Amino acid sequence: MIWEHKPYHFVSSIGVSEEIETLFRNEFPEETGMLVVNHIVREGPSDQLFQVGDVMISLNDKYVTKFLQIEEVLDESIGEEVRVTVVRGSEMIDITVVVDDLHRITPNEYITISKSTIHNVSYMQALNYSIPCKGITLVSAGYMFLGGGLSKGSILLSLNGEPLPTLTEFIRVISQYTDRSKVVVRYITDKDKNRERVGIIEIDWRWTTAKMWKRVNNVWESNDIEKPTGEFKESSIITSPVRIKNELADFVLSSLVMVTFRTPYIIDGIHGSLFVGTGIIIDSVKGLVVVDKNTVPGVLGDCSISFGASVQIPAKIVFVHPTHYISIVRYDVELLGKTTFKSIELDYDSDPIPGEEKFYVSLGSNQKAFFQSVYISKVQELFVKEGKVPKCRPINEETIRLVKASSSVGGVLVNSDGTAFAQWVAYNTSKDKSYFSGLPYRTIKNVIETFKNTDDIPIVYSLEVEFFVIPLTLARNMGLDEKWIHSIEHSDTIRFRHVLKIRQIMPYTGAYEKLRIGDIIVSINGKLVTSFLEVEDEVYGKDSVDILIVRDQVQLEVTVEVEKLDGIGSDKVIFWSGAWIQDTHRYVLARGVKNEGVYISRWSKGSPAHKYGIRAIHWITHINETPTPNLNEFEEAVQVLEHQSFVRVRVIDIQGRVDVVSLKTDNIFWETSILERQPDATWKRSTIPRNTPLSEH
Repeated sequence: MIWEHKPYHFVSSIGVSEEIETLFRNEFPEETGMLVVNHIVREGPSDQLFQVGDVMISLNDKYVTKFLQIEEVLDESIGEEVRVTVVRGSEMIDITVVVDDLHRITPNEYITISKSTIHNVSYMQALNYSIPCKGITLVSAGYMFLGGGLSKGSILLSLNGEPLPTLTEFIRVISQYTDRSKVVVRYITDKDKNRERVGIIEIDWRWTTAKMWKRVNNVWESNDIEKPTGEFKESSIITSPVRIKNELADFVLSSLVMVTFRTPYIIDGIHGSLFVGTGIIIDSVKGLVVVDKNTVPGVLGDCSISFGASVQIPAKIVFVHPTHYISIVRYDVELLGKTTFKSIELDYDSDPIPGEEKFYVSLGSNQKAFFQSVYISKVQELFVKEGKVPKCRPINEETIRLVKASSSVGGVLVNSDGTAFAQWVAYNTSKDKSYFSGLPYRTIKNVIETFKNTDDIPIVYSLEVEFFVIPLTLARNMGLDEKWIHSIEHSDTIRFRHVLKIRQIMPYTGAYEKLRIGDIIVSINGKLVTSFLEVEDEVYGKDSVDILIVRDQVQLEVTVEVEKLDGIGSDKVIFWSGAWIQDTHRYVLARGVKNEGVYISRWSKGSPAHKYGIRAIHWITHINETPTPNLNEFEEAVQVLEHQSFVRVRVIDIQGRVDVVSLKTDNIFWETSILERQPDATWKRSTIPRNTPLSEH
């Protein structure tokens, strides 16, 4: 219960008589008012006894006008009855109430699970939001609960109908469900306690270690919550594609699905944690689906596929293209049962012409089908500006623009016979907005065909150079030989009169040693190249190539080693002192950065990294005096650090500026852990043992 000091003119207006006011003025000549009940905690000791607006007269038969007087009496009467006399309206009322223990209702234990924190509803929450001081609440809503639509301040009522009155009951109930089980959660929010809400969460035991924390003798101790044994087994369900009663559209819709990707940890320049988009089945026998990287931007996370707006099954991320804006995921075909979903037939040879009529088929975010007749406006080079933060960015893509296309979450462009010639891709811009364009399947033919015809993971052959086009007028001024200009002008196969110029070169590559920004690429292995795709075709399957370039008005021929890239990205992340540490990802390297050390991708609020100034987009080069050039050596350097010890952390930013940060470790609340990708495309978490026993901190 909260008391508020109010002036005499106010208390007299709500019922305090002139005699009582005179009594208090004489008894307390320096006083200007009296104490009035301002708020009562629901279902607390004072609820149903007091009312807001009651005016304090006495406590244990002593007149009271100051908060300190109340505190002194209550502190000496915990668990005992006290007598309170108040004025309510014009009536004097005597009330006997038991004094509760504030320490008893102050949370002294909490649970951490799936990046969420849960504890009992606190006294301050009950007071501020006028709710009973009972039940359990999400202090912070992490991966599992955010996925079900819950947020900070949600008060958990039940899981699958089983009540959750205490943390002990929460552990008992949730421990019944294996990883990836779907569970219905009922809850209210502290700001809207009158309406019950329902969400569906997917149980997560895989991304974090669930712990129960308790304060014992003013020391916080934790124990791992035992997760249930066994695995959640998906059952095979039969469904059918959505239909809109259009022969061509329905034919294509048999190959369209909705893909959802969620990640608990944002690494590799990923720009968010939840993504949804349309995927296209390219092999229904192997369960292969191609989707844009605005839907599946990385390999660390959980992916699922919805079929026919009816069935959702998990999928594994098997390939994220290092240079182009597509990913490939695989689902277990056994889980889908017998169905009419099928592979789409791809057209690699189509050469779209401006003004040509094509057809666009998609699934909206609500999984409703969409079909539209469209006209191609132009085929042009795509350029996405770099943002302030290095993130996923496509390079060297020639894409298709439409005269008018409706908004969507991706889809497919098809010919009149139902063959697909381009993926309708949502490109994320530097300002985190979506820019839609068609990516021809011929651009990624080698990757798709490798997946369809072999069990191998495709290798992407790349010069690791970003190009842009310049017209022949500019190329001539830069020294391009007239022979080559004549070849371009009189070619029957070259559509545009331009050449390729180097915008950026990836460090630590063969091209970085032999080529320079501003070079014009004329030919590769003697063949004239004027498009991105021609470059990719010429380097595919080769260890090195001979490139004719124009540099500073001089023609040169250089031999450049071809890089062989995978579609995995980062396969290891270390969490140390709240900082998320990884190898430098390609979208940082693409900016020409050659910093040594391990890369800081993110940091957690409230962590030592946050407190002492360890920031993202920096590199850690040394721990104390130990160099940390890679993750393995960084792991060795930090695992010997003692709890509550100060550490010299040498960091360098993207501009090469060096700084030293003094960080105090916390091996209790911010233990060091590692996530590593396994050969089966799953992730395994391990924890580095604390260097200092818990009893010593």
